[in-house]
Amino acid sequence: MAYEILVVGAGMVGTCTALELALRGHRVTLLDRRGPGQETSYGNAGMIQREAVEPHPMPRDLPTLLTAALGQRLDMQYHVSGLLAAWPQLLGYFRASAPARFHTISRQYASLIAHCTSEHQRYIELTGSDHLIRRDGLRFMYRSARGYEQGVTEAQRLRDAFGIGFDSLDSAQLAAAEPAFKVALGGAVHWLDTWGVHDPGTLCEHSNHFNFNCGGLWEQVKY
Repeated sequence: MAYEILVVGAGMVGTCTALELALRGHRVTLLDRRGPGQETSYGNAGMIQREAVEPHPMPRDLPTLLTAALGQRLDMQYHVSGLLAAWPQLLGYFRASAPARFHTISRQYASLIAHCTSEHQRYIELTGSDHLIRRDGLRFMYRSARGYEQGVTEAQRLRDAFGIGFDSLDSAQLAAAEPAFKVALGGAVHWLDTWGVHDPGTLCEHSNHFNFNCGGLWEQVKY
């Protein structure tokens, strides 16, 4: 049975959702104040992260929480008013990050991430966007040898648990692979199955062009 569906937001997620629904025979309206891919999806990192098989848990160790509370971390910032307004959600996040629950959630999450490249490939082929994609993986680089060793240990854990492929590059191998870096680094973990997008905004636009070329599978409306 076909339905009339409104999708709010013409970023990567909204555009893919509209395309999939239209391909399944539904009448779709895609709503955004600008064109597809012209907001957040225009300037994001453009990574299709096959290695990202676990969500980010809330830290539960005292040193991390303390440095976050003191505003000494780059990856965590907060406003007191925001904490007070969102405390029920934060409490739920804290509970979901408990080791046993996080393990269960990660298994479910990983089962979705396992399809990220194959599902993107469907849309890439439909929209003629293969020239925007690179399939040379993603490197996580570490400043120190200790950080590199910890990164390799974590990569081995994810490989053993979820079958994620990676290579490790020590300091000398990384210097040879990335000669533009003029400082010595500890090493890198190279995730092999992650894809990159040269221009995320254009990738969204290609989906809209595909829509028009096929007679308008969905309607894109600006507000």
